[in-house]
Amino acid sequence: MRFKRIDQIDVKKKNVLIRVDYNVPIENGKVLENKRIVESLPTLKYLIGNGAKIIILSHLGRPKGLDKEFSLLPVKEELEKLLKMEVLFIDDFYKDGVKEKIDSLPYPSLVMFENVRFYKGEKEGEEIYVNKLSSFGDIYVNDGFAVSHRKEASIYHLPLKMKEKCAGLLLSKEIENLSKLNENPTKPYVFVVGGSKVSTKLTIIDNIMNNASTIIIGGALSFTFLKSQGFSVGKSLVEDDMIDECKKIFKMANEKMVNILLPLDFVVAKNLEGNGKRIEKRESFKDDDLGLDIGPLSIEIFKAALKDAKTIVWNGPMGYFENPLFENGTLEIGRSISEETKKGAFTVAGGGDSLLAIDKLNLFSSFSFISTGGGAMLEFLGGVEMPGIKVLEED
Repeated sequence: MRFKRIDQIDVKKKNVLIRVDYNVPIENGKVLENKRIVESLPTLKYLIGNGAKIIILSHLGRPKGLDKEFSLLPVKEELEKLLKMEVLFIDDFYKDGVKEKIDSLPYPSLVMFENVRFYKGEKEGEEIYVNKLSSFGDIYVNDGFAVSHRKEASIYHLPLKMKEKCAGLLLSKEIENLSKLNENPTKPYVFVVGGSKVSTKLTIIDNIMNNASTIIIGGALSFTFLKSQGFSVGKSLVEDDMIDECKKIFKMANEKMVNILLPLDFVVAKNLEGNGKRIEKRESFKDDDLGLDIGPLSIEIFKAALKDAKTIVWNGPMGYFENPLFENGTLEIGRSISEETKKGAFTVAGGGDSLLAIDKLNLFSSFSFISTGGGAMLEFLGGVEMPGIKVLEED
């Protein structure tokens, strides 16, 4: 995978179009959580320090056309606070005089375009839209790893039009760290996967088997695997159309001598609110039981598997983490992985709920690397070609 990094390109007195991921939570016109914005600062500061004019591109949410609820204006205000620098906000780059306005700015300067998803050309890769965007810049930078698995105009079609394109510091760091897991991870390698759907994790589990020593499967994901092995799981979430795929995974694990660990017990209840909450062994589910977290025995078994691992990857919660009644399994696994980091293991986490758990435990500094991508991290580790990265590669 050969591509230029931003620090290998002369950006002085150049207009730089940079695609970032500022898809952050906003309430009453204020950014609630700014981690994604903070992650982009090293690249922005590098460009500012080297005299570039920066034009920021991002999406926010899934608007259906122009919808002010999804405006990036609050993000612009947050960025100004973080950088202590004025950002020119362009609400529509098709308007007359926008290019002249940008050209009149000194070097360095910061510009932010409104939400790229306000334009239908973004999803469709429309040529007129891409040509218009490309007219504002000399250099294209992708620094949004979390969106690099999408084939949208500002991620894929725009860099095709640009003479110079490269990866930002954040994207470079993601590729460097995640590539270690695909190329030659130090063993024992334990992969911890949770969440709800087998279908979204299938490719990665397939690919991980080429390197992993043990795969720990928790969360609602585990119920489809358990059902494929003949267990009754009550009302727990199951993807019946994925049962045959789960059987294939067990067969492949057996052939490749990969150890798959499933929970032995669960915290069950009658509903998501936690009525009738109790611990139940996996073979003792009642018809109306809903499995909502891994139980104490499972936690101990999983911790034992993590002990003395040299490489650990974690994606997805061990239970219905949104309810504090069912967060214990996720928090315990997070703590356990952080302990292995202290012993020298290379530990990586990604995915929204995993990061929420790490944040709750205040353990961000206790992981070797925290990926900004959820779906993007899974696709990268699953060996899926990512359009936003592929397009940066040099011949």
